[in-house]
Amino acid sequence: MFTFSVHAVKQAQAKGMDLAAVRDAAQDPTITYANGRYAGQMRHIKGSIVAVVDPAKQIVVTVYENVTETALRPDQTDRDAMAYGLRTAKRKGGK
Repeated sequence: MFTFSVHAVKQAQAKGMDLAAVRDAAQDPTITYANGRYAGQMRHIKGSIVAVVDPAKQIVVTVYENVTETALRPDQTDRDAMAYGLRTAKRKGGK
């Protein structure tokens, strides 16, 4: 059975996601594919929930809503995050 990282619990709570539903997505996904960013992690998707899991450790690393663009958090400062922020700003008419 999958357990949760502290980060995953915080993300689920911040997004109003039920932890039982997140665990269900992790354990019984309808779509599964490798997380291209971190070796060994998988994205398990069920409904609108994406549970990023480490199957070897049986832990949910993080969780987010499927196909929903969100604003960057203050801690998201890496190159990929900044590029994403620039792309979304341009699509929304920003600079």
